[in-house]
Formats: sequence, C-alpha cells, structure tokens
Amino acid sequence: MHWREDVLTLPHCQAQVGGRNGLIFIGPRIKMGIYEGVPTRVAPHTTTGSADYFGPLVNRYTALLMSPLVSVSLSVCLCVLAQALQTA
Repeated sequence: MHWREDVLTLPHCQAQVGGRNGLIFIGPRIKMGIYEGVPTRVAPHTTTGSADYFGPLVNRYTALLMSPLVSVSLSVCLCVLAQALQTA
C-alpha cells in the first residue's frame, strides 16, 4: 500500500526497517482486541449521563488496555457491533 508523505511523518507511521529483509512495515499500525463479558452493574455516569459499566468485565478490559504492550488505544463499543458479535 502506498501512503501519502504527510501520513508517513506522523508518530508511529514511519517506516521500520531491520534484519536481512529490509522493510518490516510502513504506515499506520493497528492493534485490536475484543474482550466479551457481562457487566455486573450499569448506571448513568454522574457527569455525562451516559452508561457507566462496572464489574470484572471492565476490570479485565482495563488491565488489557493498560498493558505495556499497548502504546496507543481507542475504545469503542457500538450496539450494532455487540449484537453482531453475539450472533456470530
């Protein structure tokens, strides 16, 4: 894949070279994981009013997210995605 030069100047998008094979990878890197479970409690967030989840599911997810192996993260859960995973 060919990336624009302005993309390749962003952090974590530069070319990585090494070993005998030369180029290892270039461009954006994506790390993804899915952890599934049922929260023990769901309550409105005190400030935003959006759903706030509690229980072992959240604790395990937080431990994975805070792992030293993860350098950049974005957490998103859509109801459509959750339903699709349940029926898969």
